[in-house]
Amino acid sequence: MNAEELLERYAAGHRDFTGVNLNETSLIGADLPHLVLRNASLNVTNLNSTNLSHGDFAGASFNVSRLSGAYLSFANLAGAKLNVANLIRAVATGANLTRVSMVRAELLRTELSNSNLSQANLSESDLKESRLRWADLSQANLSRADLRFSVLTAANLKSANLQAANLSRANLSGTNLVGAELRHANLTGANLRGANLRGANLRWVDLSGADLGDADLSDAKLSGTHLVGANLEGAELARTSLVHADLVNANLTHAHCVDGDWTGATLTGAKFYGAVCTGLLTANLNCDWIDLSPVGDRSRVQKFAHPTEMARYFNRAIPQIEIIVDASLDQSANLALATAYHQLSQSAGAPLTPPNLKFSGRNTVLTFSVRDDRDLAIALYAITLPFQAAVSLEPMLKTLLKGLYGTARPGTSAAAPSTNLDIYRLIPACQRTLALLKEHHCWNQAFFESPIQIAVTNSCRQQLDLFQSHGFGIRGVLPDAIAGQAPDTAPLPSLDSLLAFIQRSSAPEVGPEDLDLEDLDPGARTRFCDVPQ
Repeated sequence: MNAEELLERYAAGHRDFTGVNLNETSLIGADLPHLVLRNASLNVTNLNSTNLSHGDFAGASFNVSRLSGAYLSFANLAGAKLNVANLIRAVATGANLTRVSMVRAELLRTELSNSNLSQANLSESDLKESRLRWADLSQANLSRADLRFSVLTAANLKSANLQAANLSRANLSGTNLVGAELRHANLTGANLRGANLRGANLRWVDLSGADLGDADLSDAKLSGTHLVGANLEGAELARTSLVHADLVNANLTHAHCVDGDWTGATLTGAKFYGAVCTGLLTANLNCDWIDLSPVGDRSRVQKFAHPTEMARYFNRAIPQIEIIVDASLDQSANLALATAYHQLSQSAGAPLTPPNLKFSGRNTVLTFSVRDDRDLAIALYAITLPFQAAVSLEPMLKTLLKGLYGTARPGTSAAAPSTNLDIYRLIPACQRTLALLKEHHCWNQAFFESPIQIAVTNSCRQQLDLFQSHGFGIRGVLPDAIAGQAPDTAPLPSLDSLLAFIQRSSAPEVGPEDLDLEDLDPGARTRFCDVPQ
């Protein structure tokens, strides 16, 4: 069949041309929506600017054909062959391209948003500046493809093969790349903000200058990866392999770096303010210093003179506060807790993380995690405030907060750390919030009046048994009998010992010239009565 015969029959209302042979014909600019060419042969055919929308071309062959500017929206091209085809500026929005073969095809500036390209073969294709927003490319083969400046926002690339692909300056924000193969790919300056890269293979990838803010890189492999100047702010790096990766001047502010292998990595100049680093393998780590300043201006640095210092810093525990309440948690108490901590977190100016709850018929265990040792004091004040035990704790905690965030450390002439926290506004704000909470209909007085026990763990894994209400854990004894035999609470630790406990493992806030780390035993356990007074 030739082109003229097809056009005549189409004009007469005929649509199904399954299996037809139209090799080396020309249908330039033809208007042929809803055309059926299943398993047809259209090799070396000229279809430039042709309207083929809503057509059915499943299994058809378009090898070396020209479809520049063709309109293929919502067309069915499942299993079709378009190898070495020219689809420059073609529009295939919402098209079904599952298992399509487009090896070495030209797709420059092609519109493929919302299309289904799952299991498609696009190896060595030219997809520069193409648009693949919300496209399904799961298990697709994009090895050695050119995707420079392409837009793949929120696309699904799960288990896709992007080995040696060029994605320089591509927009992959919010993209699903779970289990994707990206070895030797070029992602310089790429936007991967919020992308899901769990379990992805990024070995020897160039990610210099890339934006990986809030990306999930859990279980990902980044051995030998080039991350110079990359943004990893807030990224999830749990169990991530960064063996011999280059992170010079990378931004890891507020990143979550847990249980990863960083053997031989280079970190000099990287920003780690607010980052959680624990359980990392750091053998042969190359790091002279890191930036701990809030705004990355190197006003606060941590220098490392010896590998053991690096090992201690990058294997810190997550600081925690554990409160055991000598009462069971029921629905009323749970509502009261949630309301109290939500309101107090707003008053404190820094949200408290919700506690990990464990409860039985006898007691309730609340475990709070904080990012930095210095946050322990703020969290302690806000967390304990609803309980009756705060009467005993509050004077010491107020003084502690003023020592950390006020004018100077008690008993010394050293200036306190610079901070934006206004402690003289925080304390009254929390007090006002508490007064309002006690008037709230969900306030559970019996729960908050129960005896409590408090233990604090710092980032050096040292534990301080801070407080225990008298009568904690005792059943079957009248309160008056207990009160007549002993003071209300056990002795509290001295303020200096508590300051030392919080500050000894915090990175000093100094300039880049001098820094000495204290030699601490990470496994030490300190009970308050054993702390030197």
